Amino acid sequence: MKPTRGKPKKWQWATAAGFLLVGLLLLPPFVPAFLREKLPHIFLSVGLILLLATIFQNVYYKNLPIDEQKERDREDRDERAAMVHMRSASILMDVETGLMVVLLIVYGVYWDNWEICSLLLWINFFRIFAIEFIRWLVNRKY
Repeated sequence: MKPTRGKPKKWQWATAAGFLLVGLLLLPPFVPAFLREKLPHIFLSVGLILLLATIFQNVYYKNLPIDEQKERDREDRDERAAMVHMRSASILMDVETGLMVVLLIVYGVYWDNWEICSLLLWINFFRIFAIEFIRWLVNRKY
């Protein structure tokens, strides 16, 4: 997800809405208490901050002169910048994935809370497979 200087993209709106939706889905009483205590507040806060930032970016973009808007849109479509961003994001995602697995294993060993640790490991493994599946789809398309 490439950061933009121009008009906010659909994924920016969707990310804010996703955080807000997850926060709201964690509020009902049938959600386990250890999840319901702090997680909804975190997700709702992050979602609200992202939503406000996206609204601010949209208002700022619409207040720019037309020439400046076109220049920013051109910068967002620049192929070299997109290639550099995608390569750096790929490397950072690989490093993050390895670090996450190590940290989750250390968490599980030292705190004896294997239920949460195993859930987080499964989520992380699903994330790894989802990333590889998306890469495969993109490689097939291009």
